[in-house]
Formats: sequence, C-alpha cells, structure tokens
Amino acid sequence: PLPAHLHRNFYSATQIQTYINCPTKYFLKYQLGIPETNIQTYYLNEPDDANDKINSELFGSTIHKILEFHTEYNEEKIILSISDILKTIYFFDSTNKEEIIKNILSEVQSTYASHYIQEIFSLDEYKTEYTINGIFKEDFLIGTIDRLYKDKNKRWCILDYKTGNFPIESISLKVQDYILQMNLYAYLTHRLFKQEIVAATILFTKYP
Repeated sequence: PLPAHLHRNFYSATQIQTYINCPTKYFLKYQLGIPETNIQTYYLNEPDDANDKINSELFGSTIHKILEFHTEYNEEKIILSISDILKTIYFFDSTNKEEIIKNILSEVQSTYASHYIQEIFSLDEYKTEYTINGIFKEDFLIGTIDRLYKDKNKRWCILDYKTGNFPIESISLKVQDYILQMNLYAYLTHRLFKQEIVAATILFTKYP
C-alpha cells in the first residue's frame, strides 16, 4: 500500500489578522505571493527629510535582535551589534549610519531602563524568538514569541515587543491590533505546557 501523506496548512496570527481585515489582501499576499508596496518608514528626525528615514521593518527587526541577545544595557556592545546587523542589509544606505545607530540606541536604552524589563530580564528561565505551533482542526497554528519566560511563580509568561512611531495617546488603539496575536500565543503556550492561565504582555519600545 502507498504511505499516507497528511497535508496541513500553517497559519500565523499575522495571516489570520490579515484575512479578517481584508480577504483580498490575504489572497494577494499569501496565496499569490505579491509583496506589499506601501512600506512604512520610520523617520529619524524631521518627517520631511527623505534622506533621514529608515524602513520601519529594519528598525523593528534591529531592536528585536538587540533585545534577543543582550540581557542588559551595555552601550559599547550594543553599538557593535547594531553595526553588525546593518552590515547584513544589502540595501542599507550607510550615509546616515551614525544617525540611525543613535536613534536605535536611544529607543533601546529607554527600554532597558524600564524597571519592568529589568525584572523580566533578571529571571533565569526563558526562551527568546521561540517558535511554537499546534494542531487546530485540520491545520496548524504557528507563532514566534519574542520572549517566553517563567515568572517567580514558575508560570510561563509571554512578552512581545512592538516598535513604531505613533503618539502615546494611540496606545490603547494599537493594543487592539495585537489582541488576536496575543490570544493565539497564549493558546499555543497553554496547549504546550498544560498551563491553565498564560499572562501575555505587549511592550511598545517607544513607551516602555
């Protein structure tokens, strides 16, 4: 007899949220593989200066990498890490390198200065950029958690970093954008560790 093959699809929180917001966008992006053209930018100084901006995805991924590999703020080591990350970006324009490093460093520094972050980063048992998945009906749910850690009560908790340039008054609205993602992460963590309650926190690095 021929061996049976089980075909399941993997769905991330981002894909599900995209489908809920706009099924057409989901089809174009995830089924046809057509990339988005309206890439957001992160302005470093004046919004009108086109030479002084950085792709928001690059800004966010750099901060994520720093928070993944550095458990405490060491300016010299973090600057070296930022420089190494920027070297790997083939389209990176080094003209404004010093200004870019300065702005990334400023946001990272304020994040590490947060008492909440200091407490979380002092805990011994944790996983960073932890990919977690589980079966859901006929398919798989999948997600990558920025930091999964055990608190002082030995319970697994979720910490997810979000970057972006927006007014502080908009935080409550921004949180709503990620509720589905946090619920999915909590559900998968609950399933994996057989833990009834899973605390999930969103940290906006601009306002730690």
